[in-house]
Amino acid sequence: MGNDNYAEVPKLKTKDEKAIENIKLASQNSQRNNPCSKEQKQSYDCLNKNNYDHDSCQLYFDNYNACMGFWTSVKNERRRQGIRPLLPEPEDRERIREEYLKQFH
Repeated sequence: MGNDNYAEVPKLKTKDEKAIENIKLASQNSQRNNPCSKEQKQSYDCLNKNNYDHDSCQLYFDNYNACMGFWTSVKNERRRQGIRPLLPEPEDRERIREEYLKQFH
């Protein structure tokens, strides 16, 4: 008789594997809840690179603020139209962004 009657025991994760998994989940949640997480990261990276000289990073801040302003207006419009969720899923955002941009060109 072999081990056919026994279920395979799942491998336990190490602390490092758990930490990496938690970082990935946090990043996914950040992207889901913050449509401008890329712009935010670019701003932080600029600050780190330029010894926290805000003047050197103004373009990054402006880009982040424009991004947040855009998605705030998208959420407000979706609220008025009764569309849920107010913030589109990450996989739908590029399409929605293009649709909104077409309205202004």
